[in-house]
Amino acid sequence: MTRHMLNACKVSIREAREERAMTIGTANNEFNAVEAMTNFLNQTHGAAVVFNEDVFIVENYSIDTFNGMATFVGKNKKGSAGSTSEVYNIESLIVTYTTNTREAVIKPFNFKIYIANGETFFLCIFHRYGRSGSKSAFINQFRQYVREAYDKIIDIKNVVPPGFVEQVLSGDIKMLTLTKETRIARNTNDIADELDDMQWMRETNAEYVVKAKRRQVLDIGAKIRRFLNNEVELSSLFTVPEMPDYDNAKVTVNTNGTTKTIDLSEIQFIICDKEVTGQLVLVDGHPTDDSINLAFDNYYNELLENNRQ
Repeated sequence: MTRHMLNACKVSIREAREERAMTIGTANNEFNAVEAMTNFLNQTHGAAVVFNEDVFIVENYSIDTFNGMATFVGKNKKGSAGSTSEVYNIESLIVTYTTNTREAVIKPFNFKIYIANGETFFLCIFHRYGRSGSKSAFINQFRQYVREAYDKIIDIKNVVPPGFVEQVLSGDIKMLTLTKETRIARNTNDIADELDDMQWMRETNAEYVVKAKRRQVLDIGAKIRRFLNNEVELSSLFTVPEMPDYDNAKVTVNTNGTTKTIDLSEIQFIICDKEVTGQLVLVDGHPTDDSINLAFDNYYNELLENNRQ
């Protein structure tokens, strides 16, 4: 059975050098989050947006409330062209159709967006299944819309679900990478500055790598947990004579056959998913609207409870 996952991220809206609060109500010089999201969804509703050779469509959406927040719940479709694909029937064991390079096979995905009054961010939860999803397409289109319509910039931070890091660290830690970095100013004419308006970037000057021996692991899980529990600073977590004044540390972990690298200085940026296959009612392999909406709300409450702890 295809696995169905949820992925959450926080989206902040800010000026070029200044973050602004978003509100549901209207006020002078305030960015109105509900109005902006409504306008964006209306713009892409039922009309395919083609960027490069990717296709993005908002099929439907509705506005509601949840725990006093405005919510947008809906379905979008995403696909890519540019190469031929064979549609293979697993029962007859034959190819029933071959797409051409100008055809995109689009798949439906669900999303839900939560906007609280007065917050400086709003929470987006995206549904994906198998290896497919529409999060990047949705965010990229919204980023472009906000820049063009409001001259604002959005920042994205992935939300780590409860117990995720602990689950990862329960796997086999195979590599530790320490880096010495320099914080340098961006060139204001750099195209990257146009995209995210970051004033600074990091440049790695030196790197020291510790790898586990064959069929062995690095016994540093307890140290990392101390850092995650705010018991020790990252800069003093490891003692390595070859690099005593490192700036950052990354660990590479194998968990259930999957390799993941965790940047300890940016733990909030880990891309992680919550499997909800068992919570969904599936029809033709896709979740019903009621079951996916309930899964969205359950996951939101789980993330909220974890944030309070």
